[in-house]
Amino acid sequence: MSFVSSSATILVVDDTPAHLVLVREHLEQAGYRVVVVQNGEETIQRAEFVRPDLILLDVQMPDLTGFETCQRLKQRENTQDIPVIFMIAQDHAFVKVTAFDVGGVDYVTKPVEREEVLARANTHVTLRAMQQLLETRNQQLRQKLRQQEKQLQELERRATHDMLTGLANGTLFRDRLNHAIEQARQRDTRLGMLLIGLDRFKVLNDHEGYSTGDEVLKAVAARLSQCVRKSDTLARLGSDEFAILIEAVRAPEELEQLAGSVCDVLAQPMLVGERRLASTCSVGVSQFPQDGESAEKLLSYADAAMYQAKKSGRNTFRFFDSSALESGDRQASLERRLYRALDNDEFLLAFQPQVDLRTGRLCGLEALIRWQSPEEGLVLPGEFIPVAEESRLILALGEWVLKEACRQIRAWLDAGLPVVPVAINLAAAQFAEPHFDQVLAKILADHRVEAHYLALELTESMSMSNPERSIKMMHRLKGIGVSLVIDDFGIGFS
Repeated sequence: MSFVSSSATILVVDDTPAHLVLVREHLEQAGYRVVVVQNGEETIQRAEFVRPDLILLDVQMPDLTGFETCQRLKQRENTQDIPVIFMIAQDHAFVKVTAFDVGGVDYVTKPVEREEVLARANTHVTLRAMQQLLETRNQQLRQKLRQQEKQLQELERRATHDMLTGLANGTLFRDRLNHAIEQARQRDTRLGMLLIGLDRFKVLNDHEGYSTGDEVLKAVAARLSQCVRKSDTLARLGSDEFAILIEAVRAPEELEQLAGSVCDVLAQPMLVGERRLASTCSVGVSQFPQDGESAEKLLSYADAAMYQAKKSGRNTFRFFDSSALESGDRQASLERRLYRALDNDEFLLAFQPQVDLRTGRLCGLEALIRWQSPEEGLVLPGEFIPVAEESRLILALGEWVLKEACRQIRAWLDAGLPVVPVAINLAAAQFAEPHFDQVLAKILADHRVEAHYLALELTESMSMSNPERSIKMMHRLKGIGVSLVIDDFGIGFS
């Protein structure tokens, strides 16, 4: 194999100038770059600086022998991989064996012949080049494998962790919950689960923006992390829901203390940017084995207990109570799902047209709320509005309808479409709110919608339940500029 390259460098070491010149001529004629040295000490220094591809090293030199020089080169990190060919004057077996023992790769006899020295030089320079190439490729392969390993680790982390907070996600939490239940069953121990829902988080998101909401969630995760032990599992299950799994529970008082600490810690205002924000929580607690022996039941019962905490006024905790679940189970379940539906933005508005029969032209729209449930599909108002009215959730729903209607009107105006008044049904609880007119005025201003685009529909019975208060509120609403419509006229007091 021949290797001729102007980039390949050979360091030639010999204390005999005539022999040094002869070897140099042979190598330079073959295209090599040659550096010459006459003693061992200088060889070590030049090799560090030049980093040759090959060293031709004389054995017999006055200060350091070639063998001693080679040994010192092999002890240095920067020169230990450079191949060394010895130039020996005595063709003796002992000399040859020693040459290989100290780290040489080959030898040539002196006086050197051109063909021999070029053949040996070409061979070892080529081998070194191939070794360097292989090492480079191996390094690239190792780097690629490390990158792939990091990518796999990142994919695994994304599959099992929440990207915003870094906590375990629902998938990992359920896996650990199932494993913990199995361990507790085998060891005859108890475990507990806390389901934590932030109170009115959707309102905070709407008023402060989603980026602020994300910062609040990260701050909540950090505070919850301070409440748990290393053996506990803290996870984010949904948009504003967190969970804590506590293993080896000795007594319910441990869970009560932890739930109280969670409420206290999250009730403290947190600094987000330059603003101080508060985000209280409601906590539901379920226990194994007394409440249930499966992950699904423990999650469901903790969810039911959390709902009871919200219904009790929020910023508190409740343990699962089977008697409360058995009474009014359907309604309680529907109420819990309504709270979650509002947080997850599962409601939508349908716009029913009002047509002038004389002209056939569109003269108005009526906004009708619908619930797009992930479990049951489209749920009509007749099923969920009565439950919302009983739970006072109707206030949040009514405000959502006003905001969504104004958002849609603004979108139509921005698109250059002709816009007709939109009628909205008011709930009795909304109309009874003493500051309802101020809430409405702010919603109109926030969406840059003029008041005449809205028509508020009031039932006759609602209007006449407290005539004096109703008339005052009607005057304030008319002052804003919205239209008022009496619905179901003639079936009540008239």
